[in-house]
Amino acid sequence: SRIATTETSVERLRSLLAEAAAIDDIAVLESELLKRETELEQLRGQLRTLQDRVAFATITVTILRRASVAPAAGLDLVASLDEDRARPCPGRGALSVGPDDTVVLCFEVVNTGDADLVDITLDASRLRLRAGDLEVLDGPGLERLAPGDTLVVAHRVTLDDGRFALLDARGGIEIALRVSATPVDPAGQRFAEVASGDTVVLDVAEAADRPGFTDGLAGGWTALGWAASLALLVFGFLAPWSPLVAVLAGVVVWRRRRHTPYAPPEAGEPPVPAGDPPGA
Repeated sequence: SRIATTETSVERLRSLLAEAAAIDDIAVLESELLKRETELEQLRGQLRTLQDRVAFATITVTILRRASVAPAAGLDLVASLDEDRARPCPGRGALSVGPDDTVVLCFEVVNTGDADLVDITLDASRLRLRAGDLEVLDGPGLERLAPGDTLVVAHRVTLDDGRFALLDARGGIEIALRVSATPVDPAGQRFAEVASGDTVVLDVAEAADRPGFTDGLAGGWTALGWAASLALLVFGFLAPWSPLVAVLAGVVVWRRRRHTPYAPPEAGEPPVPAGDPPGA
């Protein structure tokens, strides 16, 4: 910086000397310019001496390896449940089965990042899933999943009297499924683990019991109640009409007696007393 400052001062003095007209000014400027040029040459000489010394010195260079940049990594999990069949998955988000049926857990894993995924691990609520128990239905397998690829894995679980992994599934339970994996770059460098999760609902229907005496008794009481209700309904409907029915019945009887001619008894037969039936 001193050399640059001195060079600027020398240039300024040279400009002033070129513009000076008076002899006294010229003499002063020449003296000052000579002084500054001498100082500048001394500084340049010192700089060259330092540069020569550095040239013979031992130079140590430390090369640092550039840190690996983590690639964009991610994965997505779509979980479902399916019945035990030859080709399960994809299934449904909610499934109802019997208390001793076999259900299939379906894992559909998609690599949504830009790096390969290795060490793919699948988990479910209170279940320890081993690689040997998993059935790969589609995709390259659990060892490695390339960007954009899809992996479909199934795991069968047989219920024990309505229990799923010691959980009573009657009335419905939520099952949490999770997948995790480790992204790697082309050089094999591993990065932070990525994971994704999803839930499904499993419902176990109660087994239908055979009807017994209690069911028959309850059905009989129900039928009796319906019959009594029907009888009361009919009686309630006819009750308002009973006076009219009685009047009409009386009129009909009166008219029949009025229009029936009296037949006198034949000769030789004693008269029948009024009110006594024949042969009494």
